[in-house]
Amino acid sequence: MVFSSAAGLARGDVPVTPMTPDVVDHYERVLPSADYVRRELMVPMRDGVKLFTVVMMKKGVQNAPILLSRTPYDASGQTGRVASQRIVDVLEVMDAEFVEDGYIRVYQDIRGMHKSEGEWVLNRPLFRATE
Repeated sequence: MVFSSAAGLARGDVPVTPMTPDVVDHYERVLPSADYVRRELMVPMRDGVKLFTVVMMKKGVQNAPILLSRTPYDASGQTGRVASQRIVDVLEVMDAEFVEDGYIRVYQDIRGMHKSEGEWVLNRPLFRATE
């Protein structure tokens, strides 16, 4: 079988050389064929600080209970264990049973960590001293 580049050029295509970059503008990790929905949000707190949040749920889930975890260990990283189109492969093993039963799984970065706004403080005081 012989391929002719003249056929492609006749349609007005740009010729591709070995040095043409193959970088795409945007890469979607979750394909339409995936069995889950992944959303990244910035959720505002009472004081206006926005926390980075990742919401994971199986497709078709509505009015379901939610399990929320606030973490200093990167919420985005906890929702990408394996590059897969199945939610049980993507989330941590301990969450598989919950999402299979219809739970919505939410991970949120704590203040000042990773993609969340605000200032991270190791231990906040229990009360303010009055003078």
